[in-house]
Amino acid sequence: MKRKMVLISIIFFLIIINILNPISLSLDIKKITINKEISIEGNTLYVGGTGPNNYSKIKDAINDALIGDTIFVYNGIYYERIILYKSLNIIGENKEKTIVDCLDKTDVIKISADNVTIKNLTLCDAGQNFLYTTDAGIEISDNKNNITIENNIITKGYCGVLTQNSDNVSIKNNIFHTNNGPNIWISGEGEKNSIIGNKITRKINEKGGGIWLETCSAKTIIKNNIFTNSGIFIFGNTIDHFTHEIQGNVVNNKSLFYVINQNNLHIPIDAVNLILVNCSNILINEINASNVETGVLLAFCSNVTIKNSDFSYSNGGITLINITNCKITNNTITDVGDAITIKYSYKNIINNNTIFRANRLGIEVVNSDNNSIIKNTVSTNFSTRNIELINSYNNKIYHNNFLVYNKDSSYPYYIAVDTGVNQWDDGDLGNYWWDYEEKYLDTDDNGVTYYGAYEILPDYNKDNKPLVKPIGIISNPPMKPIIIRGKIYGGKNVNYEFNTTTLEPDGDELYYLFDWGDGTKNGWIGPYNSEDVVSVNKTWEKIGFYKIKVKSKDVYGFESQWSDSIRIIIPKTQHIIKFEFLRFLNNFFNFYNK
Repeated sequence: MKRKMVLISIIFFLIIINILNPISLSLDIKKITINKEISIEGNTLYVGGTGPNNYSKIKDAINDALIGDTIFVYNGIYYERIILYKSLNIIGENKEKTIVDCLDKTDVIKISADNVTIKNLTLCDAGQNFLYTTDAGIEISDNKNNITIENNIITKGYCGVLTQNSDNVSIKNNIFHTNNGPNIWISGEGEKNSIIGNKITRKINEKGGGIWLETCSAKTIIKNNIFTNSGIFIFGNTIDHFTHEIQGNVVNNKSLFYVINQNNLHIPIDAVNLILVNCSNILINEINASNVETGVLLAFCSNVTIKNSDFSYSNGGITLINITNCKITNNTITDVGDAITIKYSYKNIINNNTIFRANRLGIEVVNSDNNSIIKNTVSTNFSTRNIELINSYNNKIYHNNFLVYNKDSSYPYYIAVDTGVNQWDDGDLGNYWWDYEEKYLDTDDNGVTYYGAYEILPDYNKDNKPLVKPIGIISNPPMKPIIIRGKIYGGKNVNYEFNTTTLEPDGDELYYLFDWGDGTKNGWIGPYNSEDVVSVNKTWEKIGFYKIKVKSKDVYGFESQWSDSIRIIIPKTQHIIKFEFLRFLNNFFNFYNK
């Protein structure tokens, strides 16, 4: 009997011990400390490493985890996409060595639950998509709460962190670099969000951006972040969208300049990434704020002057949102995304600015009336527009030079778009249009203006006095080009190559326009260096004698004379007419037309 009682006591004791200390091959209910950095309490599942029954994939651990569990990820490279649909903590052993690679497909981590922590990971190679879905290192679904993103490296995707309408999102002490879009993009009505102590880097001429706040009406805390060639940009249409707690941020080793509700300010010349909200009587003069997120962003301001400043190599040059009586004059904006943007703004003057190689839009005017855009030079890249007016009326746009630095032949481009009713000439002079000769063949002129109007899409507006030459620019035109003679005879639907070259006295880059003698021109092609030999191909579809000539112009729109012409004969078939007879005809026509 005594032995039986002892045995029962031992069994009872073992049961109590087992209740207090459950044994599991995948769960460990205890406190652990690793590398003296990470302290975790609760159920912990392990991924990687050499422990028994550790998971090989993070997503498998997520599937087995319970709400509130922690998934600890050992150093290694994990090629997977993570969909986090439970309230969990995912913590890496070391942020430089614990790598989750999505292989350029989509979001690396998609968070669709509340109460989540992501810490000590490198998240890389998210997709580059923006038009249909915005791929990100971490995307937080709509209306999620209590998300902590801390001490990670997020790189090589379109967006770093993307969140919409979420509350209590903390983005802290992360490193962002080599992302093609905004590194942190917060939008919507979320509250109590904070972005603190992050490092955001963009190389010069590299795509990407810093922190974007879009229609965030609640105050977002943005403190003590370090930006290299980036910064902060804010979108919105009410004053609340621009009112945030922004302080202690550094851009290119200078303090990011954010002020609200200030009057009669003279901005210091070392200010960068200027954001002014609800201010008046402000002078911004001789600022060099290049290689930042935005040169100047004004929201709900009046009587501001921006002059003699340089806002180049940035995502945005100058942005006006709900502004009146602002004057922007004598500024240089080169190699930016959107150079000058005007929204919901009235009675402003945009005068005598130089915009060169804008990559998206030169001047954009949206829902804005009675502004003057006069004597500016605007040059754009690729398939972008020099100027676009959307739902805007009674604006004056004349004496401007609209140039195209480079264009992508695979996309149609339109120098100007105007969906309102605006004035494009002053009755005597209009604007210089880079593509006038491409659109209107052989239009006569009086040496100053063309007789034919320049139509502006979608054809509600016209410049009735388009200029023959650029206005307000001093430049020497290129020398008359020569055509390096190719074949003088050929056949229908055969592709022929012609070469040309010329000298530009100022060393500027050059463009060429061929007139093929059949009522068509090839459009301005370039830019090319002075004295480069340029090759162009042409196919004729009809038999005949064609006189070919070419002219050149520099990047400022100053044109050479037409070259001496050469002739090509396109017979019905290449083999019917003998070569000597073709050469005789060619010499005869050259002599006859001298």
